[in-house]
Amino acid sequence: MDTFRKILLIAILAVLFFLPVRVAAQAQAPVNVNVGVHVVDVYEIDFPNNQVSVDFFLWFTYPVEAGSSINPLETFEVVNAKQVEVSRKYTRVEGNLIYQRAFVKAVIKKNWTVTDFPFDEHTVRIFLEDDASQGNVVYIPDVANSRIESGLRIPGWIPDPLKIEATTKTWESSLGDPALGGQRGAAIPRILVSFMIERPNGGRDLFFKIFSAVLVSVAISFFSLLVSPEELEVRASLSIGSLFAAVGSQFVVSGILPESSVPTLVDNLHVVAYVFITLAALVAVLTHRLNKTKPKSARLWNNVALIVLPILFGIALFILWATYFSAGFFTPPSG
Repeated sequence: MDTFRKILLIAILAVLFFLPVRVAAQAQAPVNVNVGVHVVDVYEIDFPNNQVSVDFFLWFTYPVEAGSSINPLETFEVVNAKQVEVSRKYTRVEGNLIYQRAFVKAVIKKNWTVTDFPFDEHTVRIFLEDDASQGNVVYIPDVANSRIESGLRIPGWIPDPLKIEATTKTWESSLGDPALGGQRGAAIPRILVSFMIERPNGGRDLFFKIFSAVLVSVAISFFSLLVSPEELEVRASLSIGSLFAAVGSQFVVSGILPESSVPTLVDNLHVVAYVFITLAALVAVLTHRLNKTKPKSARLWNNVALIVLPILFGIALFILWATYFSAGFFTPPSG
């Protein structure tokens, strides 16, 4: 009997010893939170101000027993947004899960890379974090239900399918958290939502719209050489008009693009146009002066320039095009 009592006492002590450890371990275990996003609108793609507006539904599902310790709908952040407006918040218990949903309007910061404009493609990224639940939450992306609205229309753009993945943002600092003991590397759960937008027809339609304006301005400067070398005023008027047309074209394009230290394809196209407009004006002046003493030579050099300049212009365009699209004509760059 004494032996039985000893065994029973040891068993009770063991249970009392290990139960708090197990309960503490369970209390410290991070909660899996499923996160989903459904993008319903993308608008105000603003190149000069480096931003884009995105409206989307956001939802969370997590175990009921974690409801007293976390509330992701109230603690989430869109960390790369200039402005965020959250509305239509909704919470309900479904079985052993808590379901939360909200409608989010966010102005996302975006550094647009326009080197390949108008053949450019861009990836819009939305970063969701939960700093308040650091260490207590593990984000699980709801891949099956996250998508971009199939009927979404973005003027001037075509959206690709949405991607969602879970990542972790690790800071190069403890952020003053005493739990880290001064060590670097405060880790915060993060959800990355991304989708690519590209121009209709790979941007070719927009390119030819811009190219046609530049081509007309250069053609006007070449047409000035059809005028007799004696008529310098007429030639000068045509050259000045073509120059203003090219400058106006570049001014319009620059107004819709952000500031960039790297010249775009269209920038270089306008530079080529300026060079040949200037050459045509120079030929007009030189042949006018030559016409005073040697009329035949003036007409000869004028006719040579009228043939050579358009050919050189075409070669310059070919070289420019091949430089940007060495993989093949009419093939927009990837990325």
